[in-house]
Amino acid sequence: MSSEVILNSFTGGTSKYKDAGFISNEECINQFQETVVETDTYTNKILRSIEGSTLALTLVNNLSVEYGGCRGLYVAKTSPLSSHEEGGELLYGVFGEYLFRIYSDYSYFKLGSVSNNDEPVDFAETGGAPAFLCICSNYQVLSVGLEDEDSLATLEYLPLPIRTGTTDTSIRPTTICNLNYRIICNDYQHDYFYYSNLGKPNGVDNEHAFYVLKTRYKYTKNDGSFVTYDDNQYYAPSEDSYVEGTLESEEQWFGALCFQKAEFASDIITGIRSADDYLAILGTASLQIYVWQDNEYNPFITTTKTTEVGCKYIKSAVNVGGKIVFLASSKTGENAVYSVDASSVTRISKSAPWLENTLSRMSVKSDSFAYSYTKDGHQFYIISFPTENKTYCYDFSEDEWHLRSTRNSKNILSIWYPSFAVRCYGKIYLASYYESKLLYLDENKCTDYNGKMIQRERTTGITINNFNNVIIRSLELICNSGTTPILQTYDSEGKPLSTEGYNPTVMLQISFDGGQTWGTERWSKLGRQGQYDYRVRWNNLGVGRKVAFRVSVTDPCPWIIATAKLTYTKCGK
Repeated sequence: MSSEVILNSFTGGTSKYKDAGFISNEECINQFQETVVETDTYTNKILRSIEGSTLALTLVNNLSVEYGGCRGLYVAKTSPLSSHEEGGELLYGVFGEYLFRIYSDYSYFKLGSVSNNDEPVDFAETGGAPAFLCICSNYQVLSVGLEDEDSLATLEYLPLPIRTGTTDTSIRPTTICNLNYRIICNDYQHDYFYYSNLGKPNGVDNEHAFYVLKTRYKYTKNDGSFVTYDDNQYYAPSEDSYVEGTLESEEQWFGALCFQKAEFASDIITGIRSADDYLAILGTASLQIYVWQDNEYNPFITTTKTTEVGCKYIKSAVNVGGKIVFLASSKTGENAVYSVDASSVTRISKSAPWLENTLSRMSVKSDSFAYSYTKDGHQFYIISFPTENKTYCYDFSEDEWHLRSTRNSKNILSIWYPSFAVRCYGKIYLASYYESKLLYLDENKCTDYNGKMIQRERTTGITINNFNNVIIRSLELICNSGTTPILQTYDSEGKPLSTEGYNPTVMLQISFDGGQTWGTERWSKLGRQGQYDYRVRWNNLGVGRKVAFRVSVTDPCPWIIATAKLTYTKCGK
């Protein structure tokens, strides 16, 4: 006698087990979970496919040659150009070695070179009036006025503060951020961080943005001895302590006063990130949280600190809804992802041991970079590993991970090319990591910006009957049949043409050994437009003990999996 069972595992997350010989690795590629019903005793989830992307702009020089891959996007909001849509938000991007302003009509202006080391850049905005945008690239900080029209805009290098303990060596920042009208940066291979004066740079004495103006004195004491400028006395003497008429003073800029030492641990600061009213100071094996306080000479104070976790690869650290999320390093390895705020530290990869296991086996993590965006209630943290050709995405709303991927020029699954997400001009913009192309997410598209198909794939865990053999009579996928936006096309004689996507195909593979090997591809249709009752079903699928399923769609159509129904017959022991 045959039995039927609903396979809710079809809408599960990604959960790869170390003992793959026993349990199949669950996996979602370019699909993510979404809760549609949730009560105290019941949760119903579906699998939704990621959106496609549309090419908005390709940035090229006078010879129509692209400038290079994107290294970062930023939206300026505090003091935008008055000539631009009555002072609305304005998009900036670094492609190759150049910084660009990009307008809502997709015209753009090249502001200048920020130097090119192929690494993602950091942006920070001073706020105030006038506001400046700062860019950290290749151990330098550059600035440009956010209110300067294109013809007047100048990208300038900021003189950096002198490294504490030296007299003439400037710091070498690798990250910058802003908090309460100050620019804050680290110093490569050191454990101090430095901050600018309030509201600087602001176009006035930009060369002294990180410097403090002090007054020093010289005079003759009553006993006939001398105090010279070389004695560096920065307070005025009492009136009865010097010979009248001998007191002189001069003002001097100092570049090693606006700094603090992350003294909690002896490791170096790899980078700094800000969110709301706090700073996350990340070392190779430590984390310190500083909050802002209203003190001109000591503006930051520690609230949280730990030596259990740090961050070795700072480009993996981004602000996600007021939390700083990063690829962690610790005494036990470099294989976990953490989230921190002003008062707590959370390991968000704890629910994904497969990810931590994968990270521990990666040969190159130093080129990892991350970004985030929020859409339709989902808050995504996305981290890519270009050398490893992998992109992983964490959905805070579902506490689940999935994989994302783009087919490259060789039609091989690579990292997800769309990178550095920002919300601007009413859209979510990203840019290609490898090309000078600006993109935006397009919920009406089911292909990548380059026309490549998006492979959406779900691999389930194993289905067992006390580890006895079962005959798989049929598998029916409950999904959004009949919703393809593509209609059949015909030639001039009325004969049907080969039209991709008008009757989409779902591919099925089955494993009978727990996911070790997979059988031949089997095909079923998803239904033409309007065939909402079309049944996606496969019959007579074979016999096995540890059964797992893999389904995928590459046609340019929406694909949502609600659940699946399995019909089987028990075979006994």
